[in-house]
Amino acid sequence: MKSLALSLILVFSSTVSSWKPLLVQNNGFLYYHEAKCKGLPANIVINDIQVHGNIIYLTTSQHGIFKNNGGDSYWENITPASAYTRTIHSPCNQYRSISAFCVDGCDPARLYCATKYTLYTSGDAGKRWEVIPMTGLPANACITALYAKGGQLVVGTSWNGIYRYTAGRFVAVNGSFPRKMYSDSIGFYETIAHVSGGSPVRAATRFTPQVYSYGASGWKMVFAGNGGPYYGCSLYEDGWAIVDGDRLVVNNNGTFVYQELSPKNFCCAVLTDGTHYIFVKAVKTSNDSIRGLYAATPTSWQTIKKCVGYAKRSGCNALVFDIKDDYGNVYGINNETAAMIGALQTSLPLHELCNYCHANGIQAIARMVVFKDKRLFSGFKHRYAIVDAATKKAWQGNPKEYWIDPYSDFVHRYTIAIAQQAQDAGFDEIQFDYVRFPTDGPVNRCVFTFKPDNGIYKYEAITDFLRTAKASLAVPVSVDVYGFTVWYEFGQWLGQDIEAMTGIIDVLCPMVYPSHYGRKFFDGKITPEGYYTIVRESLSRAYMYSKATVRPYLQAFNMLSPGWGYDYIQKQIQACTDTGTQGYIFWNAGRDYEVLINKNK
Repeated sequence: MKSLALSLILVFSSTVSSWKPLLVQNNGFLYYHEAKCKGLPANIVINDIQVHGNIIYLTTSQHGIFKNNGGDSYWENITPASAYTRTIHSPCNQYRSISAFCVDGCDPARLYCATKYTLYTSGDAGKRWEVIPMTGLPANACITALYAKGGQLVVGTSWNGIYRYTAGRFVAVNGSFPRKMYSDSIGFYETIAHVSGGSPVRAATRFTPQVYSYGASGWKMVFAGNGGPYYGCSLYEDGWAIVDGDRLVVNNNGTFVYQELSPKNFCCAVLTDGTHYIFVKAVKTSNDSIRGLYAATPTSWQTIKKCVGYAKRSGCNALVFDIKDDYGNVYGINNETAAMIGALQTSLPLHELCNYCHANGIQAIARMVVFKDKRLFSGFKHRYAIVDAATKKAWQGNPKEYWIDPYSDFVHRYTIAIAQQAQDAGFDEIQFDYVRFPTDGPVNRCVFTFKPDNGIYKYEAITDFLRTAKASLAVPVSVDVYGFTVWYEFGQWLGQDIEAMTGIIDVLCPMVYPSHYGRKFFDGKITPEGYYTIVRESLSRAYMYSKATVRPYLQAFNMLSPGWGYDYIQKQIQACTDTGTQGYIFWNAGRDYEVLINKNK
């Protein structure tokens, strides 16, 4: 089937010369018929563009939904009033990201949109909106695609599959749609980029250019591409258009046509042939010169000098030091609250530490664990701990973990005060870790005493902390995240939303340790090729989400790692190179980095 499609592409390629950019964004500015548009904020981040008749709809990451009538120069904002970003601190004057949008195929005044975890509809072309209850959708399901026609409403999600709205509730139509298994019992559907109803129902996936069709025998893949520097897809009643690499593949009633994408250097564009439209975005990588080693707590000159030696021998130019560790211990900082809760620990003088690193051509990065903090958990009579709904005492999921309330303004200010002192001591970057909610244990019993009553999403509590921290610091801010968060939307589960976080911070550090992915991942390929694939795929997906520099943490420790050794390290580095990733940090809790240097290890 695929070879036939390719031959048709070659035969009919001459018939698609009419595909031209209708609207192009580059360097933060939007152009329409070679004129800059009025009514649009500067430097908007476009999520999607849809064309319905003479009307163009534009959805964005922070500025809502815009509507352009018939090529007018003015764009009208029609965002639901209640779709504004919630905060703990002062308002940030932004909307939540519009994750999906559609126009009813039978009624152009009927619109639908989603802000990931809330679904809206309007019956008057966007003047008034109301919320649709998401009854039947799994908890924490993130809506990524919408289709409506008449009485039919179809929803695509980030990892829960596809649902149809029937009799006031959403019903799964996943059937034989493929899942990527994480373990024997847990699997994830690929993120849905677009869905269409009718007969047949179609779906296109976001990260892998694939199109599926739903019939009597379930879901069947009808196109599989290879991916590349651009991505985008549109589904129509009579076919579809999808980006594969740097080329556009169009299926019109079974006839395949092909064209190379142009212009080459756009951030996003709408391409049209007068009948069909497709929104195309470019995958943007970002260069980073930091190659670092995790150096743990700064308590011994002997250990510091050993880490500097490792860095020089392995070609690294940065060390990451714990200034606030996994238990809430604070090193080298004179903070009143830390002293009150017994968190202050003996440390090398931080100014001297930073000067020593700089003298050796090494940048010093201050790592700070944020919401996992045994000292603050126990201090002040557990005032800042999460509360257990069952026992009314401080909540603990894992007996060895102590979580504090991410909604607490006091917790935010305490952490930022320590970060400011680390900056003043000479650190070149502040790196926040455990910037999330707990995920292990009976999380359904978590009560967040400081949560405001304003409908705030979990990820908004995290981004509010980061927004305040970024505004309070002059040095770059980086954040460590689960490697798996760059695969799917987990913002309402663990609170890490890559799109939202990277709109604030400077560097995203996904921990893409191959050993930390489920045993069933990539069909259980626990081989050097499997290690490479996990890191490469994770970084490729990170670039599709991230607005910040991507600098991964790589695995430099032997844990569930058959074939461990020098080649294991090189496979991870090769995956970085092949995705255009220049910066990375190696993690070894024991600070033993011989494996980076010794080929016999």
